Amino acid sequence: MALCVAPDKTREEGETETDTRSFPPPPTAAPGSQRTRNNRLIHQRCNGKKNRFQDFAAFLRSRTSPDSGGAEALNAGLGVLDVAGGKGQLALELAVNGICATVLDPALFPLSEFKSKELLTHCCRLAADLRPTPDDTAQRERRRLYGSISVWIHPSILSDAGRAPQIKDLLLAEHAVPLYIHRRLFDESFVGGSCAESARLWSECSVVLGLHPDQATEPLVRHCLAAKKPFAVMPCCVFPNENPHRLTATGKPVRSLDEFIEYLLGLDTSGQMIKEDLDSIPGCNTVLHYRLEHVGKSAHDGA
Repeated sequence: MALCVAPDKTREEGETETDTRSFPPPPTAAPGSQRTRNNRLIHQRCNGKKNRFQDFAAFLRSRTSPDSGGAEALNAGLGVLDVAGGKGQLALELAVNGICATVLDPALFPLSEFKSKELLTHCCRLAADLRPTPDDTAQRERRRLYGSISVWIHPSILSDAGRAPQIKDLLLAEHAVPLYIHRRLFDESFVGGSCAESARLWSECSVVLGLHPDQATEPLVRHCLAAKKPFAVMPCCVFPNENPHRLTATGKPVRSLDEFIEYLLGLDTSGQMIKEDLDSIPGCNTVLHYRLEHVGKSAHDGA
């Protein structure tokens, strides 16, 4: 039996055939669900970053002298040295709790507007209750040496005419806020004492801190171990291409953070360096600390 095939419909010249078949629409997520998840993750990361300074400071106080909240021991000598402290958020957290902290960084980054307001509020409280103390002379001299604390305030806050009374209180009470910056790199020249103030700061600081200090991480660990100086550091970036000398136990180049942490632990031949994870801090949260129980004591006490 012959098949009868219907001829195609005639089309004008240049006209293309369109597919008229119907397909089900692609599945779509509930409106806003992906955005909500993304916002939640961003919120968690931001909160974790903000809280890491508080958590790290609390960890430091708990490991030095818990009975006094760590303040007495940490304030020994010239106080805490915060290497590669950036915007000074860790140092600020310590300073507003009465712990002397000096940021060691070649560049000065003003605090955020939020943190600037926090510092202003703290200074206003101090100005309201300001009383002469025996330490006033030394505090004022050190403030003169390291410069006004107003350099930490965000430019938009400083230029706000409505905050003039607060700025006045800040300048009045700034000597009582133990927050300083020494604009130097943490390198051989700093430790070697090419500058008198650097030499004094290195020899008389109570403890050396590094919260994600980047390239300064390994020099910090090496110099503190050599001087038997207490430290606490939270490594972050590895920079493997810039440090080909770092090798794992199997002789391979150190490339991951875990390998870097093991490499740093291997630098301590005394076995006194301790590794701890701060679960309250997201991301890179491993702390390596050394002789924190000796903070405020002689470098060779208990050696």
